[in-house]
Amino acid sequence: MGSFGKPLPDRNRLAYSTSKTAVNMMTVQFDMEFRTENWNIKINSVNPGRHILGPAKTYMTNNKEGYPPPTQAARAIVYVATLPDDGPSGVFFDPENNKIPW
Repeated sequence: MGSFGKPLPDRNRLAYSTSKTAVNMMTVQFDMEFRTENWNIKINSVNPGRHILGPAKTYMTNNKEGYPPPTQAARAIVYVATLPDDGPSGVFFDPENNKIPW
């Protein structure tokens, strides 16, 4: 819900979308600052809960049956947390580890 390039037309949650967009801008700004300082730290954003089957089955989604469990959503977070030294930084990833347009 924080992507300008891939918005979700079925949602109208101004505050939620705005906060997600702010996190994405922080990702870009921290990445640029860390690169300028030559710090070897990767900064990426992850959307762990928007799978093909829907968002993750959590309290926020009323534990809707048919949604993937949080353990499946965690895979995207683990992927980004374990990127190699030459991996991407300043990127927004979806649950299948694909780049999402800002």
